[in-house]
Amino acid sequence: MHDARLGFDVAREYPVPGGRLDVVWLAAQGCAIPRFERPLPVVGFEVESGHRTRKYIKGDYLNLADLGAGLGVIVLLRDGEKVAATRRFAETFIDRPGPRILVWSEQDVYRLPPTSPRHRS
Repeated sequence: MHDARLGFDVAREYPVPGGRLDVVWLAAQGCAIPRFERPLPVVGFEVESGHRTRKYIKGDYLNLADLGAGLGVIVLLRDGEKVAATRRFAETFIDRPGPRILVWSEQDVYRLPPTSPRHRS
């Protein structure tokens, strides 16, 4: 599947060692890299449907780190004090050396730009 708005190919349930990522944006097909057998992962997403235990957030972090993409995003859906507590933990947990990982809300997903400078016709 291709996300024409942002210029990435989109893969769902993308395999990583010991798990799967919910969504991965891949470099578009026209951006083949010699000797790299599949499209290059650019951004990985783990989506949580609300309050989750710390164990889930740690698993999300590990999956995103194993992906090795330029950016990882943990998306926490819904609101409320339990989700806010999960967000606080996640933001503290990801503040470490290693892959660049962000924590987004559902509203952050809706704020993605409708088009991109690299939009393909």
